[in-house]
Amino acid sequence: MARNYSSAGDRVTTGLTTHSNLRSIFLRFWPTTPANALRLFDKHTSGTEASFVGYILTTTIRYQRDVVSGTNGQWDIAAPSTGAWATYCLVRDETINNNQPTIYLNGSVATQTAHTQPVGTLVTNTDPYVLGNRGAGDRTWVGKIADFAVWDALLTADEVASLEFVSPLLVRPTSLVCYVPQNGRMSPEPDWFTAGGATVTGTTYTDGPAIGSNRSTYLLVPGAAAVAPVNTVAPAISGSALLGQTLTTDNGTWTGTATINYTYQWQRDDSGGGSFSDISSATSSSYLLVSADVGCAIRCVVTGTNGGGTASANSNSTGLVSTLTASATDSSVPVTTAIFFATNTF
Repeated sequence: MARNYSSAGDRVTTGLTTHSNLRSIFLRFWPTTPANALRLFDKHTSGTEASFVGYILTTTIRYQRDVVSGTNGQWDIAAPSTGAWATYCLVRDETINNNQPTIYLNGSVATQTAHTQPVGTLVTNTDPYVLGNRGAGDRTWVGKIADFAVWDALLTADEVASLEFVSPLLVRPTSLVCYVPQNGRMSPEPDWFTAGGATVTGTTYTDGPAIGSNRSTYLLVPGAAAVAPVNTVAPAISGSALLGQTLTTDNGTWTGTATINYTYQWQRDDSGGGSFSDISSATSSSYLLVSADVGCAIRCVVTGTNGGGTASANSNSTGLVSTLTASATDSSVPVTTAIFFATNTF
């Protein structure tokens, strides 16, 4: 399944409008009739153009990163053959303006020519990414596009290579911020991270990569793409329930598609009846017991998140927190001294 772009104005407008200094962008495409200035994607609708990937003449694919004033960055690679599926992946660290991007074609690093290096402040607009065109509709791609995915992370060479065989939903799912599968059958087009989906203008349905090619076995069924986290062994707290002591929780044991990221929220039972409420700013895996905790039980809620969803699990709760401390010299803790008198009888 894919979309065919051929008529003036054909495009799919995604819901992704943000920028990130660490970004990877991937798509599958089939060039039919390459020509100068055609866009595979463009972050430009009504504002100042920020970046695009498209053809320069018929033999070169260019990535351009625009600046507010000065010199735009332009990096070129040789275009693939027409009449066949190909993949393009751009990986770039923009923490430094003139960092060289890494560009992959069909899963391998492509030889690139730095036409110009960016000089000036990079453009950061709030326009969405537009597929197969730009917002004005005057740079229509001629060919097919089957997938478009964006991560706010720098994919590794192995991760990019794996995209030749699997859905983007299975690669670094916790950093994935945009996925438009371009199934060609629905309008609006499904956009996994934007309510309402991606806006479709023109285009037609066409077949995707053929069964048996190295780009055919990736998963098209969203429900099979990522398994949500499930807690199988509850998190466990270690440490003493004493004022001034530190409690620590582990994550417990979880199943689900890797990688699972964990967050923490410590809670206090103020009423003593098992009704726990969040402790403000207590969101790390350890917690220092304070005076407000005395006489209360404490627990931690661990939340696991991956590309398939989110789930939470409660740790065991402590006993009631005591004012006794490990140090009898602590002046804030009352100390009682017992004196015993012995009587000798002669």
